[in-house]
Amino acid sequence: MDFSKLPMFVLGLIERTQRTVRGSADDIGWLQCDPEMPPEDGTERFMEILNNVRDGQRSILPNSMVYLLVPGLFSNHGSLYFVSIQTSFSNMGLTCHIAKIHSEASVEKNAREIKECIEEIYQGSKKRVLLLGHSKGGVDSAAALSIYWSELKDKVAGLALAQSPYGGSPIASDILRG
Repeated sequence: MDFSKLPMFVLGLIERTQRTVRGSADDIGWLQCDPEMPPEDGTERFMEILNNVRDGQRSILPNSMVYLLVPGLFSNHGSLYFVSIQTSFSNMGLTCHIAKIHSEASVEKNAREIKECIEEIYQGSKKRVLLLGHSKGGVDSAAALSIYWSELKDKVAGLALAQSPYGGSPIASDILRG
């Protein structure tokens, strides 16, 4: 079909429809599967640990560090977000905090807040901090370590992420694109 004779309004609609249907296909994919680093299925080990935690075994996680839960996007709107997880950690005799961030704030702002939280926890406990980031909280946590690594390297035990969008976020990209 020869589109050149169509009114600009119609051409705009066609272009927008094509872009919408394509979605964020161009935005994701930088996180490719490397043949030198094949994926490893850890489901069996995960289920074993999960069942041990559910059974109340306290020896699964070390008490030599403090656990910092970093919530994801829109978590400020769910008043009990992460509270049950914090309670589970406490029931196992572990020290656990929830980072007080504004989840919709920029990654840079939250990274600074997380840095300050880590420093406060370390100052009070003299224990290294293990960050547990969920969704955008994982991105915020990784950014904190990346930006402030020289100040935090002796205060952080590690970083564990759940559902963090490192391969891109199609929904977020589509919303931002309009």
